[in-house]
Amino acid sequence: MKVSGFSFIKNAVRYGYPILPAIRSVLPLCDEFVIAVGDCQDGTRELIESLKESRIRILDTVWDESLKTGGRVLADETNKAFAAVAADSDWAFYIQGDEVMHERYLDTVRQAMTTYRDDPRVDGLLFNYYLSGDPMTMWGLPRDGTERKSGSSATTEAFIPTGMPRDSARGTIKSYA
Repeated sequence: MKVSGFSFIKNAVRYGYPILPAIRSVLPLCDEFVIAVGDCQDGTRELIESLKESRIRILDTVWDESLKTGGRVLADETNKAFAAVAADSDWAFYIQGDEVMHERYLDTVRQAMTTYRDDPRVDGLLFNYYLSGDPMTMWGLPRDGTERKSGSSATTEAFIPTGMPRDSARGTIKSYA
């Protein structure tokens, strides 16, 4: 079973995004991890390189500032990273730069991936998760986004994944329950 992790990030150092813990949290499941690093001069690329991990592949990107409205640029960057995932991967594991999967769920996720890998009714896994702390200040960012606070923190935890059934007629997600 081949698993590719992927994400995108820009200015992680400047804004205090915990991109290294995000990557590290899913790396034990991954045969490769693709990270689209936007055009930034704050040392984000060097930060990711500091992991010195051969499974991590950095994709240098330039953000299309005309897509900022409605967060379309975030979807665009996600798509760039996803497009770079190995074509022979059985699973693509997406994690955002401000998310962390708790290590106690690694075996559960791996087992679900194995269980549902060849099930034609399943397109993906659904994770129940929660945030601990104020989501607006969870990574040290104040509500107005101006400067970092010290001492604030949050935890994102994934729980038991379940298969997401596919509507075979359309190939879309039909039900989560």
